[in-house]
Amino acid sequence: MLHLIPRSSVIQACEVEGRTVLEHSPESPEAETFRALAERVLANSTRVIPTPLENVADLEALYRRHLPRPVVS
Repeated sequence: MLHLIPRSSVIQACEVEGRTVLEHSPESPEAETFRALAERVLANSTRVIPTPLENVADLEALYRRHLPRPVVS
């Protein structure tokens, strides 16, 4: 997992319109999220073929491990 793409009404609108987030809302936080993901993909020098997860519980555990942690002041 490289980057979390949060649920968003902007992304849902783009799916309905058949447009990318960068086309639809280039200055949005969602567009910045996709730019950050692209930077991470391009910077990756590790070339591996991942093992597919067949167990849903394993996938859920992986997702939960990578959730952003809330900031506590």
